Amino acid sequence: MVIEPILEKVSDDLKSIRSDCTKRIGGIMKNAYDQIGKELTPEQRVKLEQMKKDRPENSHRRFKPEASHKSNSPPQNLN
Repeated sequence: MVIEPILEKVSDDLKSIRSDCTKRIGGIMKNAYDQIGKELTPEQRVKLEQMKKDRPENSHRRFKPEASHKSNSPPQNLN
């Protein structure tokens, strides 16, 4: 299909953007936790650390992609 390379490029670009955003969000959250930690008592810091450990890795995601989708590309059966 002629549009397949275009769709794959879009998919790759979106994956790259998502990766960059995830790294930036991680940095922002780390900075926030560091700043908050400076304001807490030692007991509160222990609780904060436990909360960070208990938080799921990707808790910012609101949904999981369907298993049948391989990429972010639009459907390719565009009759």
